[in-house]
Amino acid sequence: IRRGQNVESFTYGGGLEYNQPSIGTIRAFAGVRELDFNNRGTLQFPGATNVRVVAGGVGFRRDVGARLSVDGEILYANVDLPGSGNKSYNGLSWRLQAGLRATSVLGFTLKAGRQITPGLGFVADYIIQQEYSLEARLAIGQRAMLSVQPHYRKRDYRNSIAPAAGLMITTGDETIGISSQLTYQLGEKVGLLLDVGYDKRNANLDIYDVGSFRTGVGVELKL
Repeated sequence: IRRGQNVESFTYGGGLEYNQPSIGTIRAFAGVRELDFNNRGTLQFPGATNVRVVAGGVGFRRDVGARLSVDGEILYANVDLPGSGNKSYNGLSWRLQAGLRATSVLGFTLKAGRQITPGLGFVADYIIQQEYSLEARLAIGQRAMLSVQPHYRKRDYRNSIAPAAGLMITTGDETIGISSQLTYQLGEKVGLLLDVGYDKRNANLDIYDVGSFRTGVGVELKL
């Protein structure tokens, strides 16, 4: 099944950036990504054999004092599927990240965005994805830091052909979850890390619904 996801990818692009301390940083950019799925186009591996994504846009970044920072961009993307009729897509993507240092020990980071990406690793030609998260960080004394981050993701899988009868292919899903991390510095070069999280995925087909819990312990060493 995964042979249908074998792909050759070529990406190119460029941009300009202007930095003025009293205004911030303004950037303009454009890029192209071309993908060739060499094993597609057969009954066994259906789907578009070529995907071409052309995108361009503008971005802005500024620090407002020592407590607030804002970084965002908006771009227009065109997804072209040669030989797939009217299954191409045109639309806006955007990204926003804002950081706030509320007090000397408490900070927040908000992330949100909408993007159109090739469906690498999925039975889809491309994916329209939205993501939102809010992280809170609390310093506990001089050595420990606790972070908590709820998050939400929605994906819309777009296919150039209808799936064969009896083939269960998801066309969309939503994932909601929360993660938390505690770090503790034993010294200047050694730290301990505890990570826990839970995610719940709801897809348009019940067979793809899943809930997962994870936990991990790690050691950080700075040389």
